[in-house]
Amino acid sequence: MRSLPRNGSSEGGFTLAELLVAVAILTFLSLMLVTTTASTLRTWKAGEGTRQAYARARIAFEEIGRDLELLHPTGRSEGAIRYGLYGGKQPNGRVFLLFVASFSERDETLITYRAGEQSVSEGYQDYYMGREVPGVRLRAQDGLVEILYVYDPDRQEIKRIRRSPLGGSGSLFDPNNLTPEYIENNGSVIASNVLYFNVLYGGPESTTWVEGQSVRSGGPLTNWDSSCARSSTFPYRGDPVASRLVDGFYPAKIRVTLVAQSPELSIRTDTLTDIDDRAARISVLSLKGFPNPSDDKVRYARLGTEWIGYRSQGDGALLGVRRGQRGTNAQAHPAGTPVWVGREFTLVRSLSVSLPLRSESR
Repeated sequence: MRSLPRNGSSEGGFTLAELLVAVAILTFLSLMLVTTTASTLRTWKAGEGTRQAYARARIAFEEIGRDLELLHPTGRSEGAIRYGLYGGKQPNGRVFLLFVASFSERDETLITYRAGEQSVSEGYQDYYMGREVPGVRLRAQDGLVEILYVYDPDRQEIKRIRRSPLGGSGSLFDPNNLTPEYIENNGSVIASNVLYFNVLYGGPESTTWVEGQSVRSGGPLTNWDSSCARSSTFPYRGDPVASRLVDGFYPAKIRVTLVAQSPELSIRTDTLTDIDDRAARISVLSLKGFPNPSDDKVRYARLGTEWIGYRSQGDGALLGVRRGQRGTNAQAHPAGTPVWVGREFTLVRSLSVSLPLRSESR
């Protein structure tokens, strides 16, 4: 019988214990990698959501600010229609801002350049609606454009309509034309995922932007009527000085507030129970992402179609809730009603066209 060589070779390998240790180390490193990657993605997602919210607000504010800088005071009228500056909230909850502005170079296109090449009777009778439409033959422009901004809280979007020249059967200053269908067909969306949009006006007696303070004691105006005759709720309606101004009555400043929400960074939860219109404590599924008020400062959230303010949070609920904020009405809500928060942006524009009222008219 042959015996094995004393120094014979054999195949090497890992023991079971060594394999188990290696697997454990690899598992630990993989978990660390997954955790780090997930954290990085959450940070990136939050930053990207914030960036997009800023971008939406910046685009909307740039458009509104540029248009307000070109605001053109005019007392022109056609029949019952008087051009000027009008703003406020419609019964359906939509916020609108309507005014006349100078027709700027940014609106010049090949189509507008050729506007009025021939007379209306020869077919040049179309109105410029803020965008190029092939085949239209525009009537002569008068250097002015009607501008309308509308915020739809149900669709959470801001639309803009521009129309030039002034007047005609489709004028934006004719209230009969401002139907949802007209706005849908002619408006361009300049901002979406907007939880809140509001315009305040600094009148001759305004010293603060705090809503709820009376106009006569320095508070801002929530609506404006440069004709001092169109709106029955305008505080200066029929004012003996303001109503006689040839070019209309204009505010000294306009303040625009917008609360934007990013779909990539949706801070939303739902209510846990039914809520009546007086509840000061609202229980929700999660408070993740909801800002925690400090220094007794009120934070705002949108509850369904109602805006609320809250002073603190805890035990899965918003506490010290103020109902019916930001021009909305307190109402009952069923369990499962969505609650949102967003990022707030504010723009203030001074108008050089405003004129002070004499003290005896106040």
